[in-house]
Parts: sequence; C-alpha cells; structure tokens
Amino acid sequence: MLRGGLALRGLARRGPVLCALRGLLLCALLPLSACVAGLPPVAVAAQRHNDAGTALLAEGHLDDAEARFRLALEYHPHFAEAHLNLSLVLLARGRHAEAGEHLLTAVELDEDYAEAHGNLGVYYLLVGDAAQAERSFVAALAIDPGLREPRLNLAELWVAQERFREARAQLLRLVQVAPEDQRAHAWLAYCDQRLGRHTQALDRADKVLTHDPTEPVAHLVFAQDALTRGDWEATRGHAELAAEYPPTREAALATLAAMALVTHDLPGAAQLTRTLLTQNPRSRVGLWLADEVVRQEQGGGIPAHGPNSEARTSSP
Repeated sequence: MLRGGLALRGLARRGPVLCALRGLLLCALLPLSACVAGLPPVAVAAQRHNDAGTALLAEGHLDDAEARFRLALEYHPHFAEAHLNLSLVLLARGRHAEAGEHLLTAVELDEDYAEAHGNLGVYYLLVGDAAQAERSFVAALAIDPGLREPRLNLAELWVAQERFREARAQLLRLVQVAPEDQRAHAWLAYCDQRLGRHTQALDRADKVLTHDPTEPVAHLVFAQDALTRGDWEATRGHAELAAEYPPTREAALATLAAMALVTHDLPGAAQLTRTLLTQNPRSRVGLWLADEVVRQEQGGGIPAHGPNSEARTSSP
C-alpha cells in the first residue's frame, strides 16, 4: 500500500488487432524496406504466446503467464506489448525493478503506447516517485485521453497531495467520458467536500450510494459530514465502511480518531491514531492526532481546529 492510500490500477493490454496493424498487416501494405526501417513484424508465435499469457494473467496464473510472455519475447524481443504484460506479472510479484525495466523498454520501443506510459506511472508510484508518476500519467492521457486508469490514478495522486482543484478537473472529464464510473463520481464528491461545496458533495455521494451501496469513497464523504454534525452513530457506520478500502483507510481512521477525541474516548483515539501511523508514519493528520491525544491526556482539553483548520479533514 502506498503512502497516501493510492489504489493502483494496471491498464488492459492493447488488443491483438492493433498489434497486427503495427506489425504483420503493415508488412502486407508497405514495401519490404519500409518494414525493415521500422519495428520488426510480430512473429505469429510471439503473438500466440502473448495472447495465451494475457488469458492466464487474467485468471491469476502468474507462473504460466510469465512463461508465456517470456516465450513471446524470445520469439520477438522488440514486442512492446509482451514487455508491458510481463511487467504486470512482475509488479504483481513485487519485483518492481524488473517491471520498471520492461516498462521503460516498452515505451522506448513505442513512444505512443499509452497503456505502457500509464503502467509506468503505476511503477513510479510503487517505488515512491510521485513526480515521475505524474509525468507518465499525463503522457498516457496526451496519447489517449479516453483511458480511464491513468486519469483516475492521476486524480487520486492529486487528492493524496491535497491538490483538490486539479483532481476535480480530471474527475469532471472522466465522468463525461465514463458517466457510469461510480468511483470517479465518489472522488468528485470528496473533492467538492474538501473545496467547501458541501451540498453538491452530499448530493453526488448520495447518487453514488444509490448505484453502489458499498462505495467506500462516498461513505467517507458522509462520515466526515456526520462528524461535523455530531452524529456519532452515522460517523462510525460510514467511516468503518470506508476504512475497509485502502485508498480511504487513512482518512476513515482519522475521522474515527477525531470522533473519539471529541467524545472523550482517549484510549480509542490513541489506538486508532497508532493504527493510522502504522499505515502511514508521515501522515500529517495522524501526527496531529497523536499530539492531541498526548495533550488531552495531560488535561489540555479539546481544540477547536485541527490541521488545515478542520479537525475532521484528512486526505486519503
């Protein structure tokens, strides 16, 4: 789990038709010299092993999928899609350095390969390079603005960095091209809430929960609203549901800890804060909560405001 709770999504492989157009079919249409001057055509065997590996990867058979992708690359070392798919296996195994090498190779072989740029962004997030991740997501969207995953990953990255206006702008575009994307609508509601658009946030979050009663980001919106109103039962119910989802866990734990503080449950606040800091030792709101627990244990009372002038707020 990344600091800040980002949910990382790999992108679907590019379909075999596009690969054929890039390789085999172009050779039938262009003079031989034109094919030689560009990337070599994808061998039939390489494409077959890559397709088989993709099916195995979708079923979770990592060993067999990895073997198929490596076979594809033995037949055709310059097969960008096989490099990308092999990187997904390696990322799933936690072999980040190897995955990064294959992703870099994929974008070197095909600089217009949007999915490779998007997954390179995932790799950079996993190794803690948010600036490079942002550049990769932006590059993917410059090639194909219709891709969901890099736009949602970029928005979540900016939410984690408290760049709510920029995140909101990306999410507004995403819900235009994917109006049924409830996760995007939920994050948009969260950004609205953090930007002070409380009525819009609650309306949007309510619509999300109508479509998907389990959507954790929407529950986080309602948890933080309930906290400001002193509705402890609703705060707990919504926050506990939000805490089950890694990208919203930090903010949900912070919400529960803040509730424990204002209801004078210092042992509960201390335990929740420890859990939060175990997940993210650099959490700004977690460190503030830890200081508040100590202050109240020493008889300091309850402050009016927390970080960013709002005790209730925390970026996931």
